[in-house]
Amino acid sequence: MNCKKIISEIKDDGCYIAVNLGDWLKEQDIYDISVTEDNESEGYKEMYYERNPEKEEKDEFYDTDDTAYIPFERLVYEGDVISYTDSSIETVTEVEENGDFYTKITSMPKLPLKNMD
Repeated sequence: MNCKKIISEIKDDGCYIAVNLGDWLKEQDIYDISVTEDNESEGYKEMYYERNPEKEEKDEFYDTDDTAYIPFERLVYEGDVISYTDSSIETVTEVEENGDFYTKITSMPKLPLKNMD
């Protein structure tokens, strides 16, 4: 699965750590995120990510010289996968001109383990 990532840390040796963009956005608390529909019986949840310019402009967000400017209005596009785990996948379903966007989190069916006998 091709999931959109963001570099969250650069090591002294030049290596870096990249994390799922959706997980990073939730951790940073830059967007106001709300559930627009929760359909547990069908196995999906729809989310709305609303930009919060006040949170984007805070100095502590760009805390080091290594932190590049992030163009939030073009951060994601329809069809981008922003989070992927063994149990779910989060896909961007709609993007508004100002950078707000909707996603759909779909539960992944658990596959039975094959008997190796």
